[in-house]
Amino acid sequence: MQDLIGYDKLVQQAMRDIVRQALADLAVQGLPADHCLHIKFPINYPGVIWTADLGPVFDKHKDKDNEVTIAVEGASWHLVVTRGSITLIFQDMNSHRLTIPFNAITGFYDVA
Repeated sequence: MQDLIGYDKLVQQAMRDIVRQALADLAVQGLPADHCLHIKFPINYPGVIWTADLGPVFDKHKDKDNEVTIAVEGASWHLVVTRGSITLIFQDMNSHRLTIPFNAITGFYDVA
């Protein structure tokens, strides 16, 4: 059966909107102390940008698909959410920056 309404595309966009809203809320409220946020993305996706010192970390932890999962916890980061991407600024690592377009995110979950 042919998908005339683009259901898969609509579902993917809805999921990205949920991630965007959840991250926007976290940017304002902060992450609860007992939670750890995991974000998975391919490091070679167009628009993924990071400071040079994060490169060796990504190289060490990327999987066969060049994807990494970062864990965000505690209060050592600052989160900026825009319409198209998130930027994490890790304050405990000399303010390293990581920008991830929402379209690049392949996994998103929190662990309590």
